[in-house]
Amino acid sequence: MRMNHLDALRSTIAEGSSVVRDELENFLAKRQAARSRYLTILRLLRSPMKWSEVKRGVQAELGKVADNLFSNYLKQLVGYGFVEVVDGRYRLADPLISEAVRKMR
Repeated sequence: MRMNHLDALRSTIAEGSSVVRDELENFLAKRQAARSRYLTILRLLRSPMKWSEVKRGVQAELGKVADNLFSNYLKQLVGYGFVEVVDGRYRLADPLISEAVRKMR
């Protein structure tokens, strides 16, 4: 049976976000203590934000986070390719990351 273009696109997005979700789960498995902080950062970065905006959003949801810890969380996400910095703003490196994070707890 042949798929139409829209069904093929939906299938590709579902498969791609599943792969990204698996990668994120592997990343987070080694960071269980900070899992909620990482996921909160990723959810906030659906729109590009400055460091201070992301930190403010995380603290509004989860409470106070030390600057050095928060910077480390962002460095880790950038280093693993989940987040990138463009023009001084942090953003998700791939639209599939947003789809994957939406389905995660």
